[in-house]
Amino acid sequence: MCLKSSNKASKAALAAEEKRRKEIEAANKRIDAIFGSPERQGDITDLENATRGYLQSDLDRKKGDADRQLKFAMARGGLSHGSSDIDQNLRLGDDYLRGILEVERRAKTAGSTLRSQDAETKAGLFSQVLGGLDTTTAANQAAQALSQNVDLAKSQAYQSGIGEMFGDFSDIFKNSRAAAGDRRATYDFNTLYGSRNKPPPQVAGGIYG
Repeated sequence: MCLKSSNKASKAALAAEEKRRKEIEAANKRIDAIFGSPERQGDITDLENATRGYLQSDLDRKKGDADRQLKFAMARGGLSHGSSDIDQNLRLGDDYLRGILEVERRAKTAGSTLRSQDAETKAGLFSQVLGGLDTTTAANQAAQALSQNVDLAKSQAYQSGIGEMFGDFSDIFKNSRAAAGDRRATYDFNTLYGSRNKPPPQVAGGIYG
């Protein structure tokens, strides 16, 4: 009698364990399907494209600002169209090309970041399934994580924009403005207290250089 009861309990335990194993397998397959779907690959591609567009726009805006500042800096120093002007514009062009490469690198990094976040989330869900999380709940959490991970990866990719790609020109712009200020001060002093010297050249907008 005891032997029959023991065999029955053993079979019940084996059946329960087999049921649990199948439930875990089904949940893991469901999670894998969610994170490995073609739609998710589309999300990754969309993120890379959005990051590329955002950073390229930021780079172009900063390039435009740098172009204008360099133009005025060269004019203030009387260097427009000279060899120094040409050299500095070549440097600016090189920085812009490096910026384009950085935009592409950051776009691909955004996609890689999202893939890593998905892998981490998926591993965490697998662990929860082993702890008893049911298939439906696991699938719901996986679906919620899809948009959450995109938002996190996008936030990281967009943070601080493209950065200071033209920062090495800041001294040129600063020194040019300082020199222009000195020339204006000298001109004003001579006008008030000494012989009126020839006024400094003007640049666009009638502003003294």
